[in-house]
Amino acid sequence: SARLREVTANVPVAVYQLHLSPSGQRRIAFCSHAIGRICGVTHEEAMADAKAFLAQIHPDDQAELAAAFAKSIGSGSSWSMDFRVLHKLSGETVWVHSELQTKRASDGGV
Repeated sequence: SARLREVTANVPVAVYQLHLSPSGQRRIAFCSHAIGRICGVTHEEAMADAKAFLAQIHPDDQAELAAAFAKSIGSGSSWSMDFRVLHKLSGETVWVHSELQTKRASDGGV
């Protein structure tokens, strides 16, 4: 993860790894510092509690995002999607573009 931190330190986009365990628990295994500028949740907060980050997704976009994620898990395909997040500090609505590639984890999760 140190190498990933080094590579993403100056990238103006947020890079993250979201792990879904076989039991359905979500955990952010890695998140770059840029997440703080985008949604007002620090990378430490996001990695300590995935719910802190996921709660910033606009309520009107949560169901569509969850459905796209579930479809990607089922098919093993990648996806890209535009959705809104609510900046935790300013309350501003921010449009983001997300690219995701699913991959099976060694614990049987994704």
